[in-house]
Amino acid sequence: MVDVACVSSQLGFCCVYYVFIGQNMALIYDFGFKDIYKAQVAWMMIAGIVFIPLVWVRKLAYFSITNGIALLVVMLSLLLMLGGDTYQIATVGIGPDINWTIGTQFLSFFGTCVYAFEGEELKALSKPNPNPNRKP
Repeated sequence: MVDVACVSSQLGFCCVYYVFIGQNMALIYDFGFKDIYKAQVAWMMIAGIVFIPLVWVRKLAYFSITNGIALLVVMLSLLLMLGGDTYQIATVGIGPDINWTIGTQFLSFFGTCVYAFEGEELKALSKPNPNPNRKP
């Protein structure tokens, strides 16, 4: 039963990820479609063509260089955002229209947080057992 729950949650995360890619990439380039949904479907198909062969790779060590580059990009992005926000708060202040209450986008924010933490959970679960004689 637990395996069914894990597989169904992973399937849901994959579907959400494809829609996320389709929506965001369609905003960047829409292939000349007048209907934005056609551009989103086109980007989801392209993502499938790219991602499906990557899923078939069994040894994750092949991705060590690209994972290192991605980690570096994420860290630089976080530092850039932190520096920009610090500069903004120091020079201008927080701003008069900042609302610290739970708004209408709370469920979307909460879903994004769960989605982000799910990736961290997978990294923790995929680490090899340091003592193979003991069960985890």
